[in-house]
Order: sequence, then C-alpha cells, then structure tokens
Amino acid sequence: MEKTYKVTVQFPEGIYADSRTRSGITVMRDVGYEGPLDDDQLAAIEADNYLSVTEIVDQEAIEAAERAEAEAQAAEEKRLADEAKKAEDERLAAEKAATEAKAKEEKEAADAKAKADAEAKKKADEAKK
Repeated sequence: MEKTYKVTVQFPEGIYADSRTRSGITVMRDVGYEGPLDDDQLAAIEADNYLSVTEIVDQEAIEAAERAEAEAQAAEEKRLADEAKKAEDERLAAEKAATEAKAKEEKEAADAKAKADAEAKKKADEAKK
C-alpha cells in the first residue's frame, strides 16, 4: 500500500512566496501538498527547513485490514474446531463400533456356551437313562 504524506510550508517572516518546490513537489502556502512521495522526494523535503512532512494514516484502511484479519482468524478457528469435532465424532463412532463388536462376540460366546451346556446336559440325562 502506497504511503500518503501531508507536506506544509512555513516561511519565515518577511518571505511572501506562494509555494516552495522540492524534487518536483510543489507545496502551496495555503493548502500544502497531500499525496505520495518517493524516497528521494521524502529525503529532500525532510532536509528543507521550510517544509514539514507527516505520514497520513488511513484509519479506514487500517480498520478494514484489521477486520479482514479478524475474520480470517475466526474462519481458521472455526475450521480447527470443526476438524476437532469431526475427529472426536470419528473416535466416538469407532469406540461405539468396538464396544458393539465386543458385546456381540460376548453374546455369541455366551450363546455357544449355553448351547454346549444344554447339549452336555442332554447327553448326561440320556446317559443316566
């Protein structure tokens, strides 16, 4: 972003010039100059005893950049939160699937044991007869 400067001229008492020019920049006594300066122009104006220069801060541009940065940060935080939630959901789903698989195995083992016990009891009862 190009910097903008405000240049004013202050002549000593007794000098009634309407303007002062340095490095191609004409500074009017009444209105000054407002605009961009390259490094050479800035150095020449700063070296001139009759001219003073200040950088104009574009507060709207600064605030817009800060808003854009805050929005980008909020979007990144949301993305990270969404990723963390997705990972947690996947972990919980895997844990649930593992628990269900284990319960199914235990039920099948219990059913098989009950069936084997029933068959053994039946054979034992038949052997007693």
